[in-house]
Amino acid sequence: MSNHPDVYRARRRGWGGVWRTVLTVIGILLFLALLLIYSFHKYIVYDKEGVHVLFPMFGERVTAEDAAAPSPTIYPAELVYDEPNYASLISSAGQDLEAMRGKYLTADSITPETLAAAAQQVAAAKGNTIVLQMKPPSGSLAWKSSVALAESFEVNGTREIAESIRDLKAEYHDMRFVAVVSACVDSLMAERYAAMALKTANGDPYADGSGGWVDPYSTSLREYLGSLSRELADMGFDEIAYSYMQLPDTTAELGFSAQMSTTPTPRDAVVSLAQYLRSAISDRGVELDVILSSDSALQGREGTTGQDLELMAKIFSRLCAFGEGDTLTTLKEKISGASEGFNLETRFVPFVKNAQIEGSWVMTG
Repeated sequence: MSNHPDVYRARRRGWGGVWRTVLTVIGILLFLALLLIYSFHKYIVYDKEGVHVLFPMFGERVTAEDAAAPSPTIYPAELVYDEPNYASLISSAGQDLEAMRGKYLTADSITPETLAAAAQQVAAAKGNTIVLQMKPPSGSLAWKSSVALAESFEVNGTREIAESIRDLKAEYHDMRFVAVVSACVDSLMAERYAAMALKTANGDPYADGSGGWVDPYSTSLREYLGSLSRELADMGFDEIAYSYMQLPDTTAELGFSAQMSTTPTPRDAVVSLAQYLRSAISDRGVELDVILSSDSALQGREGTTGQDLELMAKIFSRLCAFGEGDTLTTLKEKISGASEGFNLETRFVPFVKNAQIEGSWVMTG
C-alpha cells in the first residue's frame, strides 16, 4: 500500500472538485438573485401591510378603500387665457388727493445734500412733494436695497436715504415723497437675467432707444418689482410712480414667458402687471401712480404700448407725463375724454421745467 501514494492524492483532488462545484453554484445563485433584485426593484412596494411585489403583467392589487375612492381627474397642463372683462374693474383710485406740487431729482443726483436743497426749493414755491427717480431705465438702484435679486445681479445702490427722508418729513411736516420706478425697461436685468427679458418672436432679447425691455408676465419681474415697491413704502415714500408701465412702441412681434393658448394684447399685459403690483403693496397704504408715454398718447399708439387711458385712470391714483405747452393741453383733453369725472387738478401731474400757478406740477428744472 505504501507503494501507491497516488490513491491518497486522487482523494484530495476529488474533495477539491466538490468544493469548487458548490462555490460555483452559490456564485451563480447570488448572481441570479442580484439580477432579479435589479430587474424587479421598481415593482417592490412598501406599505402598511409589509413588503410585496406587484408585477404589471398580473395587474395591480386593489383594496376596498381604493375601489370606493373616486378616480382623480387629469387636466391638461396648458394655461388657458380668456379675454378679460375690464368693464367689471371697479376702482377708488385717486380719491381724496391733494394737488401734487414738487421737485424731481434723477437717480444720479440723489444725495442727502440735494434732498435738503430740494425740500427748501419746494417749500419756497409753496409745494408739498419731492419726487425721486429710485429705479431708472438702466436698472441701477438709487439706494442700498435688501432685496436679494438686486444684490445677486449687482444692480444694488450704495446710498442710505431712509434717514434723510425721515428727517425731512420731521422738518417739513406736510412734505410727501414719491419714488419713480421703471417697470418694463431695465437694461441691466434684461442683459444679466435672461428669464426676465422681453423676447422677440425668434427668442432674442428686445431692446431699443429706451433700453432693454423686460417681460411684464415674468414671475421674477413681478416679484422683484413688488419687493422693491414694498421696501420703498417702508422707507417712507408716500407714492410710487411707475415709468415705462407699457410695452415698446413697435410693430415687431413679441413673445411672452407665460404659456397661454391665446396671445394677449399689449393692454392685457400692462393691466395685468399693474393689477399685480397694486395687490402686492395693498397693505402698505401708498398711492400708485403711472408716468404716461406722451408720444404714445398723442399719436394714438395706446393699442401698441398698452397704456389704455381709461384703464390707467381706474388703476392708478395719478397720471403723470413729461411735457410742455400744447402737449399738456392735448393730454388733458384726451384724459378727460377717456375717463369720466377725472379730476385734472389733483390727478393729472405734468412734469415741467418751472412751477405753475394752477393744478398739480413737478419741476424738472
